[in-house]
Amino acid sequence: MTRGSFYRRRATRAATALAAIALAGLALTPDIAAAAAIGGFGVQPVQADHSRGYFVFRMRAGRARTGYLEAFNTSEQSVSLRVYAVDGLTGVTSGVVYADHADRVAGAGAWLTPSAPQVSLAPGARERVGFHLQVPAGTAPGDYLAGFALENANPATSSGRFQVKEIVRTVVGVEVIVPGAAHAQIHLGAVALKALPGTSASAVTVNLTDTGRLLCKPVLTVSVDGRSGQSTETHALDTVLPDDAIAYPFAWPHNLAAGHYRITATARGCGPRAVAHGSSALLTGLTRPSPESAVRAIAPPPAGSSGLLLIGAVGAGGLALGASGALVSRRGRRMRPRT
Repeated sequence: MTRGSFYRRRATRAATALAAIALAGLALTPDIAAAAAIGGFGVQPVQADHSRGYFVFRMRAGRARTGYLEAFNTSEQSVSLRVYAVDGLTGVTSGVVYADHADRVAGAGAWLTPSAPQVSLAPGARERVGFHLQVPAGTAPGDYLAGFALENANPATSSGRFQVKEIVRTVVGVEVIVPGAAHAQIHLGAVALKALPGTSASAVTVNLTDTGRLLCKPVLTVSVDGRSGQSTETHALDTVLPDDAIAYPFAWPHNLAAGHYRITATARGCGPRAVAHGSSALLTGLTRPSPESAVRAIAPPPAGSSGLLLIGAVGAGGLALGASGALVSRRGRRMRPRT
């Protein structure tokens, strides 16, 4: 399996998890303090720049360094937290999400080693957790992202016929910039008219890949010409990570009658302009998206999130609904790893 296909499979898994969370009416918390209020704990990087909630290291291949996280307990009970490294992934609508604990670490997450796999905090306590970062020799210049996740090791489960388990996880991003010649580049693949997932709302699916070695935020312009006339729309995407590919669901704000359509997509802002052409035949019409259909389209997590409340519900029939953790960095630019 190629590295690119591996990340695409994992990004799809993370996106599916986000969809389940959105439909359950849950929300990502806006900052570290909010994450602590939900789960009774939080984490922050120990660094000179206190305005930034994640690490940025500029390191050459073959170099190593150490660093520290600070975990804190704001609850009135002791808490045990699992500490582990994860890879960053591109969400289905762009922007960064982080892999789950069960996912194999295959990117820059493998460069990180925490000093301990678990930390226990008394009520109101704070404790530093060290880590070691080793950039492998021969690593190509470019942008890389991993993260340190802290997750409650003993999640509570409610009693009764329908049980709910709450798992709270927060992630601190670790961006590694390996200096040298690197460029941004977006490649556009197939484009087609499709309904947003689980709806009859119109959308243009644009397959795109970051084929460069830098994080970038492409601006996507799509034109649709056919039975319902010609129209053009532009969306500014969030970050797409190097080597990652997504099928971006470009919600189309117009009704589309049944018939044949020609589609042109253009991406700019990430290296040379990329253009793709396609055509689609709609057997039935599609309607303009509503707010409800936008939720089902798996909206990306908002910039600034640092925590995620996960719910696993098990009914009498044994059906389990789970969700993988997915967090983003605290600035507009999002991040991810590559080897």
